[in-house]
Amino acid sequence: MPPPDAEAVRLLQRYVGVPSHEDPEGGLRFLEGALRRGGVPYRRLALRGASPVLLAGAWEGLPGPRVLLATHGDTVPPSRTGRVRPGRVVGDRLFGRGSLDMKAGVILGLLLVREFWRHPGLRLALAVTTDEEGESAGAWGLLSRLPPGIGLVLIPEPTQEVLNLSAWGRGVFWGGFEGPGGHGEGFGRPGEAPNPLRALARFLLRVPPGVQPLKVWTEGEGEVTLPQRALARLDVLVPPGSTLARKEGELRRRLQAEADRLPPLAPVLRRAPRATPWLPPYRTGRDHALVRAFLRSAARSGTPPTVEEQRGVGDFNVFGSVLPTVVYGPRGEGAHGEGENVSLRSFHRCLAVYRDFFSRLSRPPEND
Repeated sequence: MPPPDAEAVRLLQRYVGVPSHEDPEGGLRFLEGALRRGGVPYRRLALRGASPVLLAGAWEGLPGPRVLLATHGDTVPPSRTGRVRPGRVVGDRLFGRGSLDMKAGVILGLLLVREFWRHPGLRLALAVTTDEEGESAGAWGLLSRLPPGIGLVLIPEPTQEVLNLSAWGRGVFWGGFEGPGGHGEGFGRPGEAPNPLRALARFLLRVPPGVQPLKVWTEGEGEVTLPQRALARLDVLVPPGSTLARKEGELRRRLQAEADRLPPLAPVLRRAPRATPWLPPYRTGRDHALVRAFLRSAARSGTPPTVEEQRGVGDFNVFGSVLPTVVYGPRGEGAHGEGENVSLRSFHRCLAVYRDFFSRLSRPPEND
């Protein structure tokens, strides 16, 4: 592994110190300043219904494949003031909100686009969205603005140095039951009344794999009355090869079977409203030439690359649904938590893999 890049650590320390959970302006200005100092052209995209997107690098006038480094600069809000100063380095760990998810990946992309955007063998761009922790509206908007001919999307999300070529999708539903409410027939004899809340409790005990209840809401309840409606917010993961519609049908059948046991209850299932399309599952094949090249670069790092399926969701679902996409990033701990940190040794290992990949794109093919 090459020696630690002191400039990279300094940039990351300063960037982690910029709050990014409410207003993206400070983080964008920081990155734009670093791009100007590196002589990299950039522009902001104002996309309808989305937070700003920063796009840097070159597309036109150069031969070779188009590669997009896709990152996000927003973070989740802190629940309280952290006990460790943002950007502080303790041993191998750099601490701070967003240090792992994914300010380390943004700085990695910044360093790479500064180094390689003029490279004669590729047309390289860096995208920084600022609403991935919300509904990925920036990624959806950016997708329609990208030029044709992109060969590969690389996303340095923190994967613990594991390669992700596929990911599950995600949908969110309100599901449950509604009924007459009031006392109901059999009130006072537990189990006999057509109780929407009781039916929901039975349903939640047997939710299928990949469905996570998030919260429960009832309507029309009182101390001595039955609720008229009881719903749960359901987070539904969709594996590659399946669809959200198929998962929706499975949930509807399960709700109907439970309602049939307690007539006259009726099942309720509706998709929770959101500003963007649902995050679809995707799968990128290993036979793609640029994917194979990146796998070879990862293998040259000295550690045999591990390929796993991503169970989380994010901007990568948007890009991966239409473009060959590889997600690969550093190790760390506590994403979204108070003790969030990234391993600097891992950060530099990942940077070396990406540098190896980009430096070889304009070389003649090698027998490796």
